Amino acid sequence: MAGEFPGFGQYFGPKVGGIHSPDPAGGIFKTSCNTFLIKRDNIKPANDIAEFIASRLFEVTAPEFGAEVFLTNNVMAAISKNNNPFIGSKFFKNYEDLYKSWGNKRRSSIRENLQTLSRKESFTASELAKKNDEGQYIYSGYEQIIVSSLLIGDFSLHSGNIGVATEKGKKRLVRIDFGASFKYFTPEVSAFQSISNRFGFEKNYLKHEHPKERIFCHSFSQELRRVATIDLTKVVFSAWNDVSICFNKTAIESFGKRINFSQEQTDIGGYILKILKERQASLIKLADIIDNYLVSDPVNQKKIMATLLNESQRLSRSNSEPPKPIPVSPRISLFKSHSLMQSNNNNSYLSDDGLCDEDSHNATSNQIK
Repeated sequence: MAGEFPGFGQYFGPKVGGIHSPDPAGGIFKTSCNTFLIKRDNIKPANDIAEFIASRLFEVTAPEFGAEVFLTNNVMAAISKNNNPFIGSKFFKNYEDLYKSWGNKRRSSIRENLQTLSRKESFTASELAKKNDEGQYIYSGYEQIIVSSLLIGDFSLHSGNIGVATEKGKKRLVRIDFGASFKYFTPEVSAFQSISNRFGFEKNYLKHEHPKERIFCHSFSQELRRVATIDLTKVVFSAWNDVSICFNKTAIESFGKRINFSQEQTDIGGYILKILKERQASLIKLADIIDNYLVSDPVNQKKIMATLLNESQRLSRSNSEPPKPIPVSPRISLFKSHSLMQSNNNNSYLSDDGLCDEDSHNATSNQIK
């Protein structure tokens, strides 16, 4: 049965897609002028925490290029300290999935898997590299969505997690679905990180499905350096405060294991900020490599490219090792489970009417899958 989420209009239909069966209380909701997706991952609540924090980071590092995720609650259900909130987002205006903007009705995962066996450039990379008659890329915003995705350790960069918002005939790339964020949250950024997709295949989306000319260029290097200098202190602690209030202990512990938070630490927010700062320093190193590549001759360019790919493969193997069970310290004061409606934080993304307090009506986010 569909839930009731004040401020988000009437129930329009169920959520479709995704790996896990959706919570039946969520779905698509519509007002007279906006459409929202409300969902909750009851199997892996760490995905919802990751999605919320990643979105908040995107708001700071790449404003208007990522889905703004908020927390809300089903007022038809009894409030329990053991329940986790729903997460949702407002659809982008004039949005369509990247693969749909090319005329495809659906994303072919089989085709993408087969293309990893070929040395030819994938159809996704070819489309992202297209230019107009003036020599400008048809799809703007590439640097913004990719660099910020690298920062948060989200390498699920396929054509279903990248969308296109069209404004006055111009196509702007945007990121949706941050549920895979923080799975490879190590101090060093592996630019071409391999991951396992839902079918068990090893995928390296940035290597196989993205145009190298849009990565090895000045604009990408400049974006790496820009993001590396942003102070993330305020947004990290603000987001984690909301998480610690709204999610239950089990969900928070599962997220702690995802990011390799050990019992030696007592402050998850501080730990997240520490790793992010280290990843920002790693982004600068990547920018240095790209700048060196751009001033090198073709022979050295091949060597630089090979070295970077080999290093990424080494890091991928290290990052992909099965994580050891890490007990989360019971001393962590942030492991509080309150009623979702008991937050007195004026900047909280959860309010008494189920809407986020900060700019809730100005969100420019899209459906999360």
